[in-house]
Formats: sequence, structure tokens, C-alpha cells
Amino acid sequence: MPFVLILLTYIAASVGALYAYKPEAPSETLQLMLYMTPARLLALGALWTAARRGGLSARFGFEGGPGRALLHASFMLGLWLLFLTESSGGPWPLSSRLAGIAVCLTVGLFEEFAFRGALLEILGRRYSPITAALGSSVLFTLYHCRPSALPAWPHVFLTGAVFANLRLRGIGLGWLALIHGAVDAAFFFASDRGVQVYGPAHHAFVGGLFLYAVLTAPRSADSPA
Repeated sequence: MPFVLILLTYIAASVGALYAYKPEAPSETLQLMLYMTPARLLALGALWTAARRGGLSARFGFEGGPGRALLHASFMLGLWLLFLTESSGGPWPLSSRLAGIAVCLTVGLFEEFAFRGALLEILGRRYSPITAALGSSVLFTLYHCRPSALPAWPHVFLTGAVFANLRLRGIGLGWLALIHGAVDAAFFFASDRGVQVYGPAHHAFVGGLFLYAVLTAPRSADSPA
């Protein structure tokens, strides 16, 4: 299907850029993310077009209501803020914060439409809701492949699984994109070196994400709206 081919091509290009550029510091990662913003938006447009032509219904809606969205935003952001208590370094400059927030908004839009929107819908047409959620989360994790970042894979996978579960339980992509963007932007309100060593807070964070994923696991009747 064209959508899947476009997504896999972009994943390969994104991971390839990371391994070619090899950012050593969070500031270098931000610079690379800024450089990739035009490509990310072009890829989002291509995915949107392919999804429409393929008869997929994924769109940035706000189903589920602000109350449910705010509740889940609080849970997810709270877990990530716990993790970020282990970050080190000094504060980000204001210019980097503003640039980071802007980038995070585009990242939230792209990743939610790609992984919890059309891809989840495609998988949901062929497999059970749980299998669809797990499949989209595996690709989400591969997309976040970073040099020397294997320890981050569990929490990336579980975060993707929670977002997929919430989508299957009726939370609109619009809400998920905003929550995703807020979670990513939290890094720019922590210290500028990020989390270098995973300690007790990370273990509690991963445990909380696992419990969150279990509690929001889709039922057999759930399907992407």
C-alpha cells in the first residue's frame, strides 16, 4: 500500500540521518530535528494524501472530549516529568525552548497521524485491536532508533502502546497530537543535557507506563475511529 511504503521510506531516511549526523548532545539533536522539519511536513502531506486515496478515515479529530483528554494528558505528562527528574545540565536558552516547542508540535502531528492514525487503522482491519496496537508500537520504536539508545526502547515502546490504546478507546488524533507535543516539549523545560544515566526514577517511570498500558489495553470490540 502506498501509505506503508511512504512511511517505511521516511523511517529509513530519518534513522539514516541520525546515524549519519550522529548528534552527541541534545542541542545537536534539536538542530537535526529543525533541519528535518520541512521533510517531516512533506512526509505528513504525502501520508495524508495516500491515506485519503486509500480510503482511510484517519483525521485530526477531537473525539473523547476535553475532560478525558486532560486526564490522560496529566497521567502521561506526569510519568514523563518523573523520568525527567533524572536529567542533568543547565536550563535551555529561551531561543532553544521556543524552537523546541515548535518542532515538538510538528513531531506530534506527524507521529500521531502516521502511527496512531492511518497505520493503526490499516492494522486494525487485518488484526485484533491488541495486535494492531502492538504492531504500530513496534514500528514507532524502530522509528525512534538512536545511536547508543537501546535502553530507551522499553519506554518508547510503552509510550507508543499507551497512545495506540487511547486511540482505540476513542481519543481523537487531535488530542493525542497535542499530548504528544506537550510530552516532547517537556524536555525543553528540563536541563539541557537530558537524561544521561537511568536511575530509580526511570525504573518507576517504565513501571508506570507498563501499568498504564495494561489498564488501557483495547478490548476486542475496539477499533480505530
